[in-house]
Amino acid sequence: MKNVLMWVLFPLLGLGMLACGKSEDANLSDEARIEEIALAAEREEVTLAELPEEVRTFVEENLFETFVEAAYRVRGLGFEVRMGNGIVVYCNEEGRVLQYMRAVMANGPFGGESPHGPCFDRVRRFGRPIRPLALPEAIRSYIATNYPDATIRRAKLNVNSYYVLISNPRPLVLEFSIGGSYLGEVDILANCRLACVPQPVGNLPESIASYVQTNFGEVQGLRACRRPNLVLVVFLHNDERVILGFDANGNLLFQRP
Repeated sequence: MKNVLMWVLFPLLGLGMLACGKSEDANLSDEARIEEIALAAEREEVTLAELPEEVRTFVEENLFETFVEAAYRVRGLGFEVRMGNGIVVYCNEEGRVLQYMRAVMANGPFGGESPHGPCFDRVRRFGRPIRPLALPEAIRSYIATNYPDATIRRAKLNVNSYYVLISNPRPLVLEFSIGGSYLGEVDILANCRLACVPQPVGNLPESIASYVQTNFGEVQGLRACRRPNLVLVVFLHNDERVILGFDANGNLLFQRP
């Protein structure tokens, strides 16, 4: 009889512990979870495919003007996704995007900067995705006139401008004022703080040039730039954008669309 009771009670006890853990997890605020992820001593780098689908979709819809530079997982807490433009996105293990809404203190753990990145705009945040048909007529007319073969793939509204991703057939991100005036093309390799200095393609290390030639053959629009300890290369391959990141010695670090 005693053994029977143990077999009954142990599963119930286990369920109780799981429920307790879930309750404690639910009580962890977004800000607290972000702080624990950002300041975690132990983390593992993961591929884009290992990120939860929800956060991958969020990045595709909200941050199409840049690219994922690196992604990390802190087990039991969630993920940190570092974008090429300096923005940092956090999500829990299920992929729900976390937002740090609390005021950032000058003497706090992030030194007065947002954990979402040094240039994160607390008002604009990540921007608000909008349907292409919801764009002002002036923007749609400009694109139709100047890029007659283009398809508007995505658009978002910031505080002071619109970002519009088009295929021409090559992908381009265009910026427009709130009134619909064309402001220019957004550089996919731009970073808000770390300038990416243009690198003459002819001066690229042999290992990088060889990697591109061996793995992609003939490409279009090849250009490169250098940040501290990082060389970025972007080009078109079969009308699709390819972004490659190499370390200072020419070793491949990542490939992004």
